[in-house]
Amino acid sequence: MKLERGLKHQTDAVNSIIRVLEDVRIEKTNSLTANPSIDLSSPNIVNNIKKIQNNKNISKEMKKNVGIFDNYLNIDVKMETGTGKTFTQIKTIYELNLKYGFSKFIIVVPTLPIKAGTKQFISSIDTKKFFEDEYEQVEMELRLVESVKNRK
Repeated sequence: MKLERGLKHQTDAVNSIIRVLEDVRIEKTNSLTANPSIDLSSPNIVNNIKKIQNNKNISKEMKKNVGIFDNYLNIDVKMETGTGKTFTQIKTIYELNLKYGFSKFIIVVPTLPIKAGTKQFISSIDTKKFFEDEYEQVEMELRLVESVKNRK
């Protein structure tokens, strides 16, 4: 597998996520089990999202369901099939760790085959080497959650 550095569409997506948190108070924690705390009351979050959407000419339909709802920050990144969404997710994780100190992430996928592909990509030696070289030997630990089937 050959991973390419610096593809514009992937870099733009990662940078857009990073820019959502610009000028937002983020409090680091000493806890090993908690991410830093984001000031969700900051108007800069929604303002940053609107600026990003306007700069990218995002359609009105695509602007729905983005923002802060029930004390959760919801951001959708939509990319076409085959453009490197999984790579972009992983690069975003590393960048959020580097810039803001986040260390726990959950990737939710809609189907078991996508879950398997995501696991395979993250676990591959090539992917690990690429990101360890890029981010000074920071290694990602993958934990999978198995869905529970309802039994009647």
